[in-house]
Amino acid sequence: MSLATFEQVFAAALQVASGAVMFLGATDTGKTTLAHSVYRSLQEHGQKPAYLDCDVGQSTVGPPATIGLRYRDEAGQERRYLFFVGSNSPRGHLLPMVVGTAALATVARRHGCSAILVDTTGFVDPRQGGVTLKLWKAELLRPSAIVALEREGELQPILRALRGNEKWHVLQLPALAEARRRERAERVAHRALLWRAYFQAAQRVIIGCDRVGLWQPELLQPGRLVGLDGQTGLCIALGIVDKCDGSQLHVFSPLPDSARVSRIRPGSLILDPRTGQETPAPPR
Repeated sequence: MSLATFEQVFAAALQVASGAVMFLGATDTGKTTLAHSVYRSLQEHGQKPAYLDCDVGQSTVGPPATIGLRYRDEAGQERRYLFFVGSNSPRGHLLPMVVGTAALATVARRHGCSAILVDTTGFVDPRQGGVTLKLWKAELLRPSAIVALEREGELQPILRALRGNEKWHVLQLPALAEARRRERAERVAHRALLWRAYFQAAQRVIIGCDRVGLWQPELLQPGRLVGLDGQTGLCIALGIVDKCDGSQLHVFSPLPDSARVSRIRPGSLILDPRTGQETPAPPR
């Protein structure tokens, strides 16, 4: 498997018709930088690509804990869709990660997008489920090309599993030189900034529990991050539980009107919207 170039990655994406190009790599290898570059280049060549951001910890499309999709429609307006995963890490959330990716890829295809550029997380450790997640995501998406950015052989457990199958067109690159390694504290601080910005205009929203679907209502304790879904099952906003008295759920959310909420799903984080500090929710 020889090393590829940006030109080869772009050429592969240019040939895709309503298919996916999947970017793999550990943390801070340049996946997002490369995927964004290909996305912009495709737009400049008159294409209608979609950018599917699966990085729930350092997302660039929506708030943390979500998978996000964006593309420009025929009028040049940017469209965004979200799927609530509920955590800043895929660890322990492999099923919603795969389901959310599938749901948003379907939206992109339905709206006539060309290449779907799938920016995955840096979660590749086989001991924690990283290889399992990537392989099943590839099986689900059936990407036309897989772009692997690697430093020191960390992707070999994934790449070995992809060898010998004609359907996988793997383009292997070294980690980008401009990709800067970030410490965990820096990542946490960046997420806190994103949380504060997202909830800056939040207000109290009251939702009648008898008119919406409640997933695991026993988890709706104060401070819990929740996803507010619309009728399509996609996330229309996030909220933080204030209180739940059995008949009404009070949440802080930037959503101005609760009328479009049809389902509420609890996440795995306790969040302070003023500081952006997040802690794992207690298990039940």
